Amino acid sequence: MLVLVIIPILGLFWSCGSRNLGVEGTSQYVNREYNFQISVTDSMSRAGWFIIKEADAALPHLYIPPDSSQSIPVAVVVPPAASFPAFAPFNADVFRLEDAAATPKILADMRAIQIAEVLLSRRSRTINGQAAEEIVYGTGVEIIRETIFTRDGLGYSFNSLGALERSSVPAAGFFINSTAYEQVVQSFSFLQ
Repeated sequence: MLVLVIIPILGLFWSCGSRNLGVEGTSQYVNREYNFQISVTDSMSRAGWFIIKEADAALPHLYIPPDSSQSIPVAVVVPPAASFPAFAPFNADVFRLEDAAATPKILADMRAIQIAEVLLSRRSRTINGQAAEEIVYGTGVEIIRETIFTRDGLGYSFNSLGALERSSVPAAGFFINSTAYEQVVQSFSFLQ
C-alpha cells in the first residue's frame, strides 16, 4: 500500500514560469484538440497570473492518473512572478481512460483507495454543468489538490502541489492559493 501512496504524491512535479522568454501567456486557454478551455479572471490577470502551454513551461511535470493510464500534460497556470516561490502553479492534464465509461466518481474512488491514509477531503461537484470530483490529499506541507472531469473516453485533471495556505512551511516553497485555484477550476468548460 505504501507504493500506492507514494506514487501519486511523488508522481506530480510542478513547473513554474516559461522556458522560452519569447512565450507570451494568455488569460484564456483554449485547447481544440482535447475540447476544453480554462481561464484566469481579470483580477488574477492584473495580479500577474497567466496560462501557458505545458510545452513552454520551465520545468516539465509528471502526472499519474488514478487509472494509471498515460497522461498528457497540456497547460500550466503560472502564478505571479512577484509571488515566487510563494504560490504553486496549477496544471491541466488529459488522459485516455482505461475504461472509456469511467466517471469522475469512479476515478476519485480509485484515487481514494491509492491514497487512503493521506486523504484529507473529497467532494462531488458540478462545474459548468459537468460532474467533477475534487480530492485533497498528502501529508504535512506536501498536499495535492486535484479536480477530475471526464468526457468522451478522456479524463481531465486540474491539479496543484504545495502547502495549504494555513500551513506554516510550504512544500518546496509553494502554497496552493485556494482562491485562485477555485476560480480557474470554475472556468473549466468543454467547447461543445
